[in-house]
Amino acid sequence: MRANCAEIQKNATEMLAGAKTYLKGAEEIAAAAEESTSACQEAQKSTQEQSKAYSEMGDAARSLAEMAESLKNSTNAQKSAEELAATAEELSSNAEELKSSSQQISIAIEQINKAGGVQAKAAEASNTLGAQMRQAAKGMSDRAELSIEKAQTTRKLLASNRPTWMN
Repeated sequence: MRANCAEIQKNATEMLAGAKTYLKGAEEIAAAAEESTSACQEAQKSTQEQSKAYSEMGDAARSLAEMAESLKNSTNAQKSAEELAATAEELSSNAEELKSSSQQISIAIEQINKAGGVQAKAAEASNTLGAQMRQAAKGMSDRAELSIEKAQTTRKLLASNRPTWMN
């Protein structure tokens, strides 16, 4: 019976260690999910910035076309050329914003991919650990049932071997 109790205690210790590891895995999954969410929000923000920059680029390109047309008929070529240069600079600035926004989106996608990999690994480890915990729990249950059966058998034997003067 002591062997069974020792086995139950060993299984309980293994289950406790497994539960702690399982909890750690769940925390890693949650942290990776938070990182994915943050990266998705960053990608969304960058996409919105990109859309705005595209719109501004379209406006600047239309302005450039209008200015180029008016430059043909302009009486003050210097002033028209300066306005044209300023609009071209704005267009260039918008192109730089688009480039920066695209890089931010790429970084966010890499973070999402990395977090997804972490989540997958942690989920796999948690699944394996869950199976081990179920097996340890079954072992504890089997040992406990065996101990109960042995205790009942021992009680019956003691009762049947008891001298009559002890009754």
